[in-house]
Amino acid sequence: MSGRCPESTPRTRCPLAPAAAVAALFLSTLTAFAGCAIRVPRSITVSIPSPAGRLEGALFLPDGPGPHPGIALVHGSPYSSRLDYVQDARFFASHGFAVLAYDKRGTGGSDGVLADANFDFLAHDAIAAARFLRARPEVDSTRVGLWGVGQGGWIAPLAAAHDSAIAFVVVVSAPVVSPLEQLTYQRAEQLVARGMTRHEAEAVARLRRRIWQFWLAPPGTGSASSDSLRRAFDSARKRAWFAAAVESRDLPETLIPDEGMGAVNHPARWWLAKDMPTFWSLQHDPVGILERVHVPILALYGENDRDVPVVESVVNFQAAVGRGYNRRAIAYPFRGADHSLNVRSGPGFLAKIETAPGYRDTVMAWLGRVAMARP
Repeated sequence: MSGRCPESTPRTRCPLAPAAAVAALFLSTLTAFAGCAIRVPRSITVSIPSPAGRLEGALFLPDGPGPHPGIALVHGSPYSSRLDYVQDARFFASHGFAVLAYDKRGTGGSDGVLADANFDFLAHDAIAAARFLRARPEVDSTRVGLWGVGQGGWIAPLAAAHDSAIAFVVVVSAPVVSPLEQLTYQRAEQLVARGMTRHEAEAVARLRRRIWQFWLAPPGTGSASSDSLRRAFDSARKRAWFAAAVESRDLPETLIPDEGMGAVNHPARWWLAKDMPTFWSLQHDPVGILERVHVPILALYGENDRDVPVVESVVNFQAAVGRGYNRRAIAYPFRGADHSLNVRSGPGFLAKIETAPGYRDTVMAWLGRVAMARP
């Protein structure tokens, strides 16, 4: 039986067949959403010249001829491709931005070797992405900025410090401490989550940091610091937590001789085997970099971040931009949010996970002031 009424049957009384009723409901739903502002933006595959060779990516374009403001998305760590940022790219594109998401060097279709890169290399890849956007006819070259998350919170400001043509910066969960300090904080939180007391976890993390600092110093640096570390290490060997720290590879069983960063047995090299840019940049100074950034910058944090020391980062951010006389810099923490700016509610696997309320509105309100309005 078809869903069509016989011509002789009054249409107001014709009972539709089940399939036709479902189709009618589907069409009415589509009609209801036809006027909705949210649309899936179009995207094109692009290839970006960079110091690494070619970075493969996708350019997401909003409706209309433009020229549009632009955003290049800067990766977190360790290996990231454009696919990790499709949701963010579509969000910004649906709100009027031309958005470039690219495969991190040595990842996906991009050239280069990530293990050989430090933060400065990655910053120049971000600069290449911004330069590519500025050259596109659909993009307003005076309104191109960067958005970075996690490790990208170190990289995006570094790129803006190098390239004065970058118009604005948005960073999410940006550590405004050195990678060495961030990793110390992160590891202590992980050990607490595994069942260590906070006192024990912080003792392990502090000793590991001292070992890394010793290894990062030039070979043969100061016998006083070497002797002090050896005494601290010998004392730690007597602690109940030492065996567990050795088993988890947080600490070496014996204090390895001072051979410098190139040593194969460097404890930091083992821990960061999948994130060598951080290894090569452990002493990166984000505070000094932020003092050199004079374009508008928005820093967003989750209050419950267990990867980044939020309070210290916000304090350092505000001090750095204050010393740099950047009156257009803002740090904003979100209550209850984690490192990914998500909020969890409910127990265990049944927990509901959603983006922190107000996050997207805050970003778009700020971008509306600094990037959407034409100069």
